Amino acid sequence: MSGSSADPSPSASTAGAAVSPLALLRAHGHGHGHLTATPPSGATGPAPPPPSPASGSAPRDYRKGNWTLHETLILITAKRLDDDRRAGVGGAAAGGGGAGSPPTPRSAEQRWKWVENYCWKNGCLRSQNQCNDKWDNLLRDYKKVRDYESRVAAAAAANSAPLPSYWTMERHERKDCNLPTNLAPEVYDALSEVLSRRAARRGGATIAPTPPPPPLALPLPPPPPPSPPKPLVAQQQHHHHGHHHHPPPPQPPPSSLQLPPAVVAPPPASVS
Repeated sequence: MSGSSADPSPSASTAGAAVSPLALLRAHGHGHGHLTATPPSGATGPAPPPPSPASGSAPRDYRKGNWTLHETLILITAKRLDDDRRAGVGGAAAGGGGAGSPPTPRSAEQRWKWVENYCWKNGCLRSQNQCNDKWDNLLRDYKKVRDYESRVAAAAAANSAPLPSYWTMERHERKDCNLPTNLAPEVYDALSEVLSRRAARRGGATIAPTPPPPPLALPLPPPPPPSPPKPLVAQQQHHHHGHHHHPPPPQPPPSSLQLPPAVVAPPPASVS
Protein backbone atom coordinates (compact mmCIF):
# COMPACT_ATOMS: atom_id res chain seq x y z
CA MET A 1 0.00 0.00 0.00
CA SER A 2 3.05 2.26 0.38
CA GLY A 3 4.62 4.11 -2.50
CA SER A 4 1.26 5.12 -4.00
CA SER A 5 2.81 8.12 -5.73
CA ALA A 6 4.92 5.88 -7.95
CA ASP A 7 2.30 3.12 -8.28
CA PRO A 8 -1.25 4.40 -8.79
CA SER A 9 -4.05 2.69 -6.93
CA PRO A 10 -6.12 0.21 -8.99
CA SER A 11 -9.30 1.85 -7.70
CA ALA A 12 -8.47 5.22 -9.27
CA SER A 13 -10.06 6.11 -12.57
CA THR A 14 -6.71 6.60 -14.26
CA ALA A 15 -5.59 3.10 -13.33
CA GLY A 16 -8.39 1.55 -15.34
CA ALA A 17 -7.15 3.32 -18.44
CA ALA A 18 -3.52 2.46 -17.71
CA VAL A 19 -4.26 -1.25 -17.44
CA SER A 20 -6.96 -1.48 -20.07
CA PRO A 21 -6.36 -4.82 -21.84
CA LEU A 22 -7.28 -3.55 -25.29
CA ALA A 23 -5.08 -0.46 -24.89
CA LEU A 24 -2.32 -2.72 -23.66
CA LEU A 25 -2.67 -4.98 -26.67
CA ARG A 26 -2.51 -2.01 -29.03
CA ALA A 27 0.60 -0.71 -27.28
CA HIS A 28 2.23 -4.11 -27.65
CA GLY A 29 1.22 -4.49 -31.28
CA HIS A 30 4.55 -3.04 -32.53
CA GLY A 31 6.63 -5.61 -30.65
CA HIS A 32 7.20 -7.05 -27.24
CA GLY A 33 10.92 -6.52 -26.86
CA HIS A 34 10.39 -4.62 -23.62
CA LEU A 35 8.81 -7.69 -21.99
CA THR A 36 11.96 -9.66 -21.23
CA ALA A 37 11.81 -12.85 -19.24
CA THR A 38 13.29 -11.33 -16.06
CA PRO A 39 11.92 -12.25 -12.64
CA PRO A 40 9.39 -9.78 -11.17
CA SER A 41 10.92 -8.59 -7.88
CA GLY A 42 12.47 -11.87 -6.69
CA ALA A 43 10.88 -12.71 -3.34
CA THR A 44 7.22 -12.09 -4.21
CA GLY A 45 7.27 -13.87 -7.58
CA PRO A 46 5.71 -17.37 -7.58
CA ALA A 47 8.42 -18.96 -9.72
CA PRO A 48 11.25 -17.01 -11.36
CA PRO A 49 11.96 -17.59 -15.04
CA PRO A 50 15.21 -19.12 -16.34
CA PRO A 51 17.45 -16.00 -15.99
CA SER A 52 17.70 -16.61 -12.23
CA PRO A 53 19.09 -20.17 -11.89
CA ALA A 54 20.76 -19.28 -8.59
CA SER A 55 17.43 -19.00 -6.80
CA GLY A 56 15.78 -21.85 -4.98
CA SER A 57 13.15 -22.59 -7.64
CA ALA A 58 13.99 -24.66 -10.69
CA PRO A 59 14.13 -22.75 -13.98
CA ARG A 60 11.18 -23.11 -16.30
CA ASP A 61 11.61 -24.88 -19.60
CA TYR A 62 9.12 -23.10 -21.82
CA ARG A 63 7.47 -24.96 -24.65
CA LYS A 64 8.08 -23.79 -28.22
CA GLY A 65 6.16 -24.29 -31.43
CA ASN A 66 2.52 -23.98 -32.38
CA TRP A 67 -0.13 -23.62 -29.73
CA THR A 68 -2.54 -26.48 -29.22
CA LEU A 69 -6.27 -25.97 -28.77
CA HIS A 70 -5.94 -26.95 -25.10
CA GLU A 71 -3.20 -24.37 -24.49
CA THR A 72 -5.21 -21.66 -26.27
CA LEU A 73 -8.30 -22.27 -24.14
CA ILE A 74 -6.18 -22.15 -20.96
CA LEU A 75 -4.76 -18.79 -22.03
CA ILE A 76 -8.25 -17.39 -22.69
CA THR A 77 -9.39 -18.62 -19.28
CA ALA A 78 -6.38 -16.93 -17.67
CA LYS A 79 -7.23 -13.63 -19.35
CA ARG A 80 -10.86 -13.88 -18.24
CA LEU A 81 -9.81 -14.53 -14.64
CA ASP A 82 -7.29 -11.69 -14.82
CA ASP A 83 -10.07 -9.35 -15.93
CA ASP A 84 -12.18 -10.53 -12.98
CA ARG A 85 -9.30 -9.99 -10.55
CA ARG A 86 -8.72 -6.44 -11.71
CA ALA A 87 -12.46 -5.76 -11.59
CA GLY A 88 -12.65 -7.01 -7.99
CA VAL A 89 -14.88 -10.01 -8.70
CA GLY A 90 -14.86 -12.32 -5.68
CA GLY A 91 -13.31 -15.73 -6.00
CA ALA A 92 -11.32 -14.93 -9.13
CA ALA A 93 -8.01 -14.78 -7.30
CA ALA A 94 -8.60 -18.27 -5.91
CA GLY A 95 -9.01 -19.59 -9.44
CA GLY A 96 -5.72 -18.05 -10.48
CA GLY A 97 -3.71 -19.20 -7.49
CA GLY A 98 -1.42 -16.19 -7.46
CA ALA A 99 1.07 -17.83 -5.03
CA GLY A 100 1.97 -14.61 -3.25
CA SER A 101 1.49 -12.26 -6.22
CA PRO A 102 -0.26 -8.93 -5.58
CA PRO A 103 -4.08 -9.18 -5.53
CA THR A 104 -4.33 -6.62 -8.34
CA PRO A 105 -1.26 -6.27 -10.59
CA ARG A 106 -0.35 -2.66 -11.29
CA SER A 107 1.79 -3.06 -14.40
CA ALA A 108 1.55 -4.86 -17.71
CA GLU A 109 4.53 -7.05 -16.86
CA GLN A 110 2.99 -8.16 -13.55
CA ARG A 111 -0.33 -8.93 -15.19
CA TRP A 112 1.24 -11.04 -17.90
CA LYS A 113 3.39 -12.77 -15.30
CA TRP A 114 0.19 -13.65 -13.45
CA VAL A 115 -1.21 -15.06 -16.70
CA GLU A 116 1.97 -17.09 -17.23
CA ASN A 117 1.76 -18.52 -13.72
CA TYR A 118 -1.88 -19.53 -14.21
CA CYS A 119 -1.10 -21.16 -17.56
CA TRP A 120 1.94 -22.94 -16.11
CA LYS A 121 -0.05 -24.42 -13.23
CA ASN A 122 -2.67 -25.73 -15.68
CA GLY A 123 -0.36 -27.42 -18.17
CA CYS A 124 0.29 -24.59 -20.62
CA LEU A 125 4.08 -24.21 -20.39
CA ARG A 126 4.41 -20.83 -22.09
CA SER A 127 6.21 -17.65 -21.11
CA GLN A 128 4.52 -14.31 -20.49
CA ASN A 129 5.91 -13.02 -23.80
CA GLN A 130 4.48 -15.99 -25.65
CA CYS A 131 1.11 -15.48 -23.96
CA ASN A 132 1.14 -11.79 -24.85
CA ASP A 133 1.93 -12.45 -28.51
CA LYS A 134 -0.65 -15.23 -28.77
CA TRP A 135 -3.35 -13.04 -27.22
CA ASP A 136 -2.67 -10.29 -29.76
CA ASN A 137 -3.03 -12.79 -32.60
CA LEU A 138 -6.22 -14.25 -31.14
CA LEU A 139 -7.89 -10.86 -30.88
CA ARG A 140 -6.88 -9.97 -34.42
CA ASP A 141 -8.28 -13.23 -35.84
CA TYR A 142 -11.45 -13.02 -33.76
CA LYS A 143 -12.29 -9.51 -34.93
CA LYS A 144 -11.78 -10.48 -38.57
CA VAL A 145 -14.18 -13.41 -38.28
CA ARG A 146 -16.70 -11.44 -36.22
CA ASP A 147 -16.80 -8.60 -38.77
CA TYR A 148 -17.12 -11.04 -41.66
CA GLU A 149 -19.98 -12.92 -39.99
CA SER A 150 -21.72 -9.58 -39.44
CA ARG A 151 -21.54 -8.95 -43.19
CA VAL A 152 -22.95 -12.42 -43.83
CA ALA A 153 -25.92 -11.69 -41.55
CA ALA A 154 -26.48 -8.27 -43.15
CA ALA A 155 -26.48 -9.77 -46.64
CA ALA A 156 -29.02 -12.38 -45.60
CA ALA A 157 -31.27 -9.74 -44.01
CA ALA A 158 -31.15 -7.57 -47.14
CA ASN A 159 -31.95 -10.52 -49.44
CA SER A 160 -28.84 -9.67 -51.45
CA ALA A 161 -26.26 -12.05 -52.83
CA PRO A 162 -25.60 -14.51 -50.00
CA LEU A 163 -22.12 -14.86 -48.55
CA PRO A 164 -20.82 -18.21 -47.31
CA SER A 165 -20.36 -18.47 -43.58
CA TYR A 166 -16.82 -18.63 -42.28
CA TRP A 167 -17.62 -21.93 -40.60
CA THR A 168 -18.56 -23.63 -43.88
CA MET A 169 -15.62 -22.35 -45.94
CA GLU A 170 -12.58 -24.39 -46.89
CA ARG A 171 -9.11 -23.27 -45.87
CA HIS A 172 -8.26 -21.88 -49.29
CA GLU A 173 -11.56 -19.97 -49.40
CA ARG A 174 -10.82 -18.38 -46.03
CA LYS A 175 -7.36 -17.43 -47.22
CA ASP A 176 -8.78 -15.84 -50.39
CA CYS A 177 -11.07 -13.69 -48.21
CA ASN A 178 -8.14 -12.60 -46.00
CA LEU A 179 -9.56 -14.52 -43.05
CA PRO A 180 -7.74 -16.73 -40.54
CA THR A 181 -7.62 -20.27 -41.81
CA ASN A 182 -7.81 -22.22 -38.56
CA LEU A 183 -9.86 -20.37 -35.92
CA ALA A 184 -11.70 -23.06 -33.95
CA PRO A 185 -15.36 -22.54 -32.92
CA GLU A 186 -14.43 -23.22 -29.27
CA VAL A 187 -11.85 -20.44 -29.35
CA TYR A 188 -14.32 -18.05 -31.01
CA ASP A 189 -16.96 -18.71 -28.34
CA ALA A 190 -14.47 -18.29 -25.48
CA LEU A 191 -13.20 -14.98 -26.88
CA SER A 192 -16.78 -13.76 -27.38
CA GLU A 193 -17.48 -14.35 -23.70
CA VAL A 194 -14.35 -12.48 -22.57
CA LEU A 195 -15.01 -9.44 -24.76
CA SER A 196 -18.71 -9.35 -23.89
CA ARG A 197 -17.88 -9.34 -20.18
CA ARG A 198 -15.40 -6.51 -20.70
CA ALA A 199 -17.94 -4.42 -22.60
CA ALA A 200 -20.62 -4.99 -19.95
CA ARG A 201 -18.15 -4.14 -17.20
CA ARG A 202 -17.29 -0.84 -18.84
CA GLY A 203 -20.94 0.12 -19.11
CA GLY A 204 -20.90 0.33 -22.89
CA ALA A 205 -22.90 -1.54 -25.44
CA THR A 206 -22.27 -5.22 -25.13
CA ILE A 207 -20.71 -6.99 -28.04
CA ALA A 208 -23.28 -9.20 -29.70
CA PRO A 209 -21.27 -12.25 -30.67
CA THR A 210 -22.41 -14.25 -33.64
CA PRO A 211 -22.45 -17.87 -32.49
CA PRO A 212 -20.82 -20.04 -35.09
CA PRO A 213 -23.06 -22.58 -36.82
CA PRO A 214 -22.01 -26.23 -36.94
CA PRO A 215 -18.74 -26.56 -38.86
CA LEU A 216 -20.43 -28.62 -41.57
CA ALA A 217 -24.01 -27.84 -42.52
CA LEU A 218 -25.30 -30.93 -44.30
CA PRO A 219 -27.99 -30.34 -46.96
CA LEU A 220 -31.50 -31.51 -46.29
CA PRO A 221 -32.35 -34.94 -47.76
CA PRO A 222 -34.47 -34.91 -50.95
CA PRO A 223 -38.19 -35.53 -50.55
CA PRO A 224 -39.29 -39.15 -50.95
CA PRO A 225 -40.57 -40.17 -54.42
CA PRO A 226 -44.33 -40.42 -54.91
CA SER A 227 -45.77 -43.76 -53.94
CA PRO A 228 -46.65 -46.08 -56.86
CA PRO A 229 -50.33 -46.89 -57.57
CA LYS A 230 -51.81 -49.65 -55.49
CA PRO A 231 -52.10 -53.04 -57.21
CA LEU A 232 -55.47 -54.43 -58.16
CA VAL A 233 -55.46 -56.95 -55.33
CA ALA A 234 -54.96 -54.18 -52.79
CA GLN A 235 -57.75 -52.15 -54.37
CA GLN A 236 -60.07 -55.16 -54.19
CA GLN A 237 -59.16 -55.72 -50.58
CA HIS A 238 -59.79 -52.06 -49.91
CA HIS A 239 -63.14 -52.34 -51.74
CA HIS A 240 -64.21 -55.35 -49.70
CA HIS A 241 -62.99 -53.65 -46.57
CA GLY A 242 -65.02 -50.54 -47.39
CA HIS A 243 -68.25 -52.53 -47.79
CA HIS A 244 -67.68 -54.79 -44.85
CA HIS A 245 -70.32 -52.98 -42.77
CA HIS A 246 -73.08 -53.39 -45.39
CA PRO A 247 -73.78 -57.16 -45.80
CA PRO A 248 -76.41 -58.30 -48.34
CA PRO A 249 -79.96 -58.86 -47.00
CA PRO A 250 -80.54 -62.36 -45.59
CA GLN A 251 -82.38 -64.94 -47.68
CA PRO A 252 -85.76 -66.20 -46.38
CA PRO A 253 -85.77 -69.61 -44.69
CA PRO A 254 -86.62 -72.66 -46.81
CA SER A 255 -89.97 -73.17 -45.03
CA SER A 256 -91.38 -70.01 -46.45
CA LEU A 257 -90.95 -71.09 -50.05
CA GLN A 258 -94.29 -71.68 -51.91
CA LEU A 259 -94.02 -74.88 -53.94
CA PRO A 260 -96.66 -75.75 -56.59
CA PRO A 261 -99.03 -78.63 -55.68
CA ALA A 262 -97.87 -82.05 -56.67
CA VAL A 263 -99.62 -83.62 -59.67
CA VAL A 264 -100.92 -87.11 -58.78
CA ALA A 265 -101.41 -89.48 -61.68
CA PRO A 266 -104.76 -91.39 -61.74
CA PRO A 267 -104.60 -95.09 -60.93
CA PRO A 268 -104.45 -97.37 -63.96
CA ALA A 269 -107.63 -99.12 -65.02
CA SER A 270 -107.91 -102.68 -63.92
CA VAL A 271 -108.03 -105.35 -66.60
CA SER A 272 -110.36 -108.08 -65.78
